[in-house]
Amino acid sequence: MQIFIRFAIVTIVCGFLITMVNLKFTISLKPPIHPEALISGGEFTLPQHVNYRLPNTSEPQHYDLMLYTHVEEGIRNFSGIVIINLVVIEETNSIVLHAHHLNVTSATILANGGYMEQLNYDYAATEEFLILWRKRPMPFPKDTKWELKIVYNAYIDGSGFVINSYKNSRGGESFYATALFEPTGARSVFPCYDEPNRRATFKITIHHGLNYGVTSNMPRVNESSINGTTVFWETERMPTYLLALCICDLSLERGSIEGLYQRVLYNRDKVSKPTRFNAEGLIMTRKLVKYFDVKFMLPKLDHAPLQIRNHKAMEQWGLIVYSHHEIRFNMENKDVDFDAKIRIARGCSKQWFGGYLSIEWWNYLWLKEGLSQLMAYMATFMAYPDIGSWQRFQREVYGQALNINDEVNQRPLTYYVESKEDISKLYDQVTSLKAASVLNMWRHALTDDVFKNSLHKYLITNKFGATTEADFFAALDSALQDQTINLPASIWTMLASWTQQGGYPMLTVSRHYENGCFNITQQEYFHNAHSESQKMWFVPLNFATQSEADFRNTTATHYLLNVPSIEVCGNISHDEWLIVNKQSSGFYRINYDERNWKLIIDGLLKRPYKIHSHNRAQLMDDAYHLWQTNRLCASILLELLTYLKNEDHYAAWSVANEILRDFYQKLNGYFNFETFAAELINPIYRKLGVLTDEPYLVNVPRKLLIDLACLVGLTECLRDMAILVENYVEQNIPIEDGITPEVLCYGLRQSSYKIFNYIYRIYENYDNDVGANLLYSMLKCVATKGRHVKPLKVLGHNGMSAFSRYLHDFIDIMIIPENHTSIAFDDQKAKILQHSENAIKMLELEHDAAVETRMDHEAKFVPIIMWLDSYKNRQTSKLNEIE
Repeated sequence: MQIFIRFAIVTIVCGFLITMVNLKFTISLKPPIHPEALISGGEFTLPQHVNYRLPNTSEPQHYDLMLYTHVEEGIRNFSGIVIINLVVIEETNSIVLHAHHLNVTSATILANGGYMEQLNYDYAATEEFLILWRKRPMPFPKDTKWELKIVYNAYIDGSGFVINSYKNSRGGESFYATALFEPTGARSVFPCYDEPNRRATFKITIHHGLNYGVTSNMPRVNESSINGTTVFWETERMPTYLLALCICDLSLERGSIEGLYQRVLYNRDKVSKPTRFNAEGLIMTRKLVKYFDVKFMLPKLDHAPLQIRNHKAMEQWGLIVYSHHEIRFNMENKDVDFDAKIRIARGCSKQWFGGYLSIEWWNYLWLKEGLSQLMAYMATFMAYPDIGSWQRFQREVYGQALNINDEVNQRPLTYYVESKEDISKLYDQVTSLKAASVLNMWRHALTDDVFKNSLHKYLITNKFGATTEADFFAALDSALQDQTINLPASIWTMLASWTQQGGYPMLTVSRHYENGCFNITQQEYFHNAHSESQKMWFVPLNFATQSEADFRNTTATHYLLNVPSIEVCGNISHDEWLIVNKQSSGFYRINYDERNWKLIIDGLLKRPYKIHSHNRAQLMDDAYHLWQTNRLCASILLELLTYLKNEDHYAAWSVANEILRDFYQKLNGYFNFETFAAELINPIYRKLGVLTDEPYLVNVPRKLLIDLACLVGLTECLRDMAILVENYVEQNIPIEDGITPEVLCYGLRQSSYKIFNYIYRIYENYDNDVGANLLYSMLKCVATKGRHVKPLKVLGHNGMSAFSRYLHDFIDIMIIPENHTSIAFDDQKAKILQHSENAIKMLELEHDAAVETRMDHEAKFVPIIMWLDSYKNRQTSKLNEIE
């Protein structure tokens, strides 16, 4: 009996234990929980909406991050340990961090003066949350400090860490990894508070290959670092997206100037020491220090121009990683081009805007991106005042920003988002180009001195903090008060009209010629002229006239104060031109009454340089877009273009290039247009030619004009290109880097099969993207309009469906090695076709778009054709009169 009772007791106990184990197993498989679902008593309820923001219940103070990597072997798996010192701000049942694709193996927490305890943890996949809570049903009390330790494994998947490779001198493959954490990539590498306003200090330790090195935000601690392990100084307080890491076997080139220390990481197998690149970084940083009157805040700054595929550059704090697609410099000639200067300067600017200061949330991303963009051009101008930095800004930033706002319902600069995908979408031209243009408008309107002082205040007041637009407005307001400048409205209100609503205004200027006054009316600009809105802006204004043509002072003299129109009176003669918006610094388009347009055209024909180069460019740009939207007649636009015979500035020709190319495509080789365009280009082409020993500002438009002149069939240009190609092949005279694509394109169109074949084989052997890109443009250009190849347009109704076959035939004709065997040629042909795949796809898209656009605009171009015919007749009559 006793045996039976004992057996029954054992059975009951075992059953109870099995039930508990099953229960525990069942609980461990419960669906992901949400931090808001955790309540006392262990019961769970799910919220009705998805909140991607971390709860404001705890804050990080310090991270100790240790990563164990095997990058040198090309292995993407890594492991990590992160220790986070945090403070609980409000009593909470859970600690919530970000984590993405991390396999946590243990989580423990230690209270100050307490004992270590294991934590439960789970994931909320949609929000990318890691939720941790105590095994005992106890909260984390308010105002308590904790040390949280998490051990995990992970994989380099390209969302935070990026791994790449290159061929080394031994013929093998060398790997390197870089951290691209902005905006939300840090959570893919370690559990963290991955939001821009959660600043903390970092202590980084990286375990890596014995022959590899690591660079990060701060210098290495030599006493603690050994071969295979690198320890770095503790950082200043910063957000997670600024954490910098580069694990590689690259060489370092060091430099310093006035206490600023910078280094360049480079591939010693490929290039010589990048001394000039390093100097550019030092120069730009020094100029920014001077402008902001704020010392550089870090002990060093590293530059890493790397081959990062499918990624743009990333400006971390203390390390700027450049994509080889975005930056081009010639280390052998110890020179960097303008685009490289701007990229370096923008990376240096972000050490202040984004590093020294971060943003409260991503809706203020425009503050960081816009200020960095603007200051990149300012630093470049300060370093090189003679290379036309502001002309480039006019076209590359201001002009592009005006064009992106052609869309209806354009989003404002300050735009709230939460999800990871929506945050990434904010990195667009509105955030960078439009923001920089609006900021530059107010820099001009309020004076550069006020703007410069405001940036100093903005940086000093918010040092190592997270800011909103209100902090920037406050700094600008304080700078205005310092100079006792009284505005007709609050600067807060005026700026908010530009940051909190999308789009931009179009101003219509109507003159009263009898009394010297004029009206300015504002309305939102839409590409569709029939669209309307009720938006109003606070618009800063100034103007110049033919008799008072001083464009230097761009301070606002009048304002449209959130009202539809304003009348301005001055001593303006009825027979002189009026131009509103000096230096085209204001971010808006302008239309004039027809009489004033004609006065402007007359002024440009007689004395073009009396009008500022930025205004000359923008007059054409505005006229072109106003004509496109049926707000301006074609004759005004075309008469305006005739002054180009006397123009040699980059900004103006950059605009003219876009207009003339559009006409060339839409008019489909109309002879009178090509004659007209060649007549405009011929004087400046003869002046600039193809020589390269002039100053930079002269060389900038040369590349653009060579392409345009040859496109419209200017005989002298085509002849020059053919000579350059022939000299390269027969006399080994190198082609200038800056115009190589244009020379190859138009020179090879007229070359023999032998010369084309020779050039092709040179570039097919390049082992980098320079050769591949040139090869692509070469095939695309020559195959569509080569001397020995029927032009693309004669394919007629067969269109691009025939082009793939046509390219095969083209290769059969053009690329035939002497004494070739059929097998060798077939292999060569297959290789060429592989290179040409992108060319085929791009040409298909371009051709289809051109056909569709030409059909849509056929009627619209009738007045253009009529004017061109009339112009040809007028020119012929003038010649006959001279004879």
